[in-house]
Amino acid sequence: MTSSPPFGTLYVVATPLGNLEDLTFRAARMLAEVSVIAAEDTRQTRKLLARYGISTPLRSLHGHSREGAVRALVGRLREGQSVAYVSDAGSPSVSDPGAELVAAARAAGVEVVPIPGPSAPAAAMSVAGMTAAGFIFAGYPPRGVGERREWLRRWTALEPPLILFESPHRIRDTLAQLAALVPERQMAICREMTKQFEQIVAAPAAEAAGRLSEEQMRGEFTLVVEGGGEARERAAAGEAEVAEAVQVLAEAGVPRKTVGKVLQLLAGLSRNEAYRAAVEEGGSQP
Repeated sequence: MTSSPPFGTLYVVATPLGNLEDLTFRAARMLAEVSVIAAEDTRQTRKLLARYGISTPLRSLHGHSREGAVRALVGRLREGQSVAYVSDAGSPSVSDPGAELVAAARAAGVEVVPIPGPSAPAAAMSVAGMTAAGFIFAGYPPRGVGERREWLRRWTALEPPLILFESPHRIRDTLAQLAALVPERQMAICREMTKQFEQIVAAPAAEAAGRLSEEQMRGEFTLVVEGGGEARERAAAGEAEVAEAVQVLAEAGVPRKTVGKVLQLLAGLSRNEAYRAAVEEGGSQP
């Protein structure tokens, strides 16, 4: 009686976001050693393989061929062949068909091994300048205007920063909706990361769209939106600083009317907000 050959291994390999030099040494080795590479877009992957002189056969795995391709790839794995899965760019199984292949391989008893590397959410968060301990990655928003508004409202109501992807066709509308929902929140707009026309823009949501020209509304976008917890902490810190300034001016005998004008100029408060702050802190009489 002959025993069945051991199963192969499915390697989930992260590939460059754009700059082909970002492929790790381990990823290059695994792509060269496996029996076949399953790719979301074989045309894109061929460019990467050519850059590193890798001749491993490619198999397409995209939305239209997914079901049959997954069955065929799991069959190869059960026969003892090892398979690498790559997406168009970055870490697979985030916003691509890879999750179905991983689930099917696990269900068949196949070992699944991550080969980590470039990741758009992690790269965007690293340059966002936000101090939160964690973040939420939500992928692409819905395409419909109403659905997208509700989706953004739900995600931005949470405490941690929000990271999302957006296409050039909808980026302007998404930025406009964020400006309406959370105008005071800080944002990082990361466009074409690691590519020739890479651009990182940091601005409040209310000003974000105005920082990009029509020409710059092209390419792939990763957005980081300040979380609700950070925004509240920042607002509280600002209020504390205003209160301290008012108290110093009041103790110096500065009239409330003058205190209000100072707050308007330096703290950016409206006339009513400035006067209310001056009164609450007990400034001198007008």
